Amino acid sequence: MFKDPNHTAETPYDLLKLDPDAGPREVKQALPNFLKDRRNAGRIGEAQKARQRILDPKARAEIDIFYYPVEPPRPAGVGPEPLSLDDLARPCCAEPADLFTGLDGALQASPPSIEFATVKILDIPRFNGADEFHPRPEIDR
Repeated sequence: MFKDPNHTAETPYDLLKLDPDAGPREVKQALPNFLKDRRNAGRIGEAQKARQRILDPKARAEIDIFYYPVEPPRPAGVGPEPLSLDDLARPCCAEPADLFTGLDGALQASPPSIEFATVKILDIPRFNGADEFHPRPEIDR
């Protein structure tokens, strides 16, 4: 895992000089290693809290999700691929045999044939004459 470059705050991993993939033994050994450096004497409380957060699975998951994204950041100026209408109109990619089960949840030996229709999205210049409808405003008195 790598740290999100937009988050400049010190994480518990940074404080204890741990790899985000560190196991429980490494986390437990991190506090004694942290205390070996005399410059860290004033930050013992912070280090203990950081160690507790890393050892707690829920708190560790929050740290990992917030500071360590799943996808690497994209280079500057490179965005996601734009969606096209053809991609949205295409039916799902599963085979019909994979989609059919009986009412009891068991796969049937001979599923019925399934045919997908291609969806077409068109511009509609007007909708049932709604462009010719002009409501009169009524003023409350």
